[in-house]
Amino acid sequence: MRAEEPAGTARDDDAEVAAALREGNAGCAALHRDLPFQRRTWAIQRVGWVGSALLLAVAGGGWFGEGPVSRVCQEERGLRVCYERYCRVSTETLLELSVPPPAGDELVVWFEERAFAAMSLRALIPDARQESAPGRVRFSFPAAGAARIRVCVRHEEAGTVTYRVGVEGGPETTIRHTVYP
Repeated sequence: MRAEEPAGTARDDDAEVAAALREGNAGCAALHRDLPFQRRTWAIQRVGWVGSALLLAVAGGGWFGEGPVSRVCQEERGLRVCYERYCRVSTETLLELSVPPPAGDELVVWFEERAFAAMSLRALIPDARQESAPGRVRFSFPAAGAARIRVCVRHEEAGTVTYRVGVEGGPETTIRHTVYP
């Protein structure tokens, strides 16, 4: 080493690498040679690990489909509707309605007509008579045993679907699905 070169210069590093190569420790020498770069790489890896863990937790929780975060129940004056908030196109989703007992011998539950523009009806339990009314699709059930209704639908389009559902002459509520491709 010359007198005018300070310690820790590139020439010192080259000598250190050459010595490490003679001893068979080339990897350690290279790491020592560019330690700041390696530390940045480690920091980026940690950020990636945290991001991956968060993505797995969110997916497991139901943000991308079925799961505890996706399942929502809302109640409005005796009408209780439970459904999946996050769905996928071409998958079936179950809406469960618990309705107050009807005053007469028939219970009429309605959905806004636009609900069925974005999804199709697959099943309705118990069976009901379907009728169209201006801006609504109505389902008439016999009063006996109609307190719990299951509606199976299939989403046909990706996007946000917002519509209202209610009991004729009674409570109503808004349902909002986010449908992923």
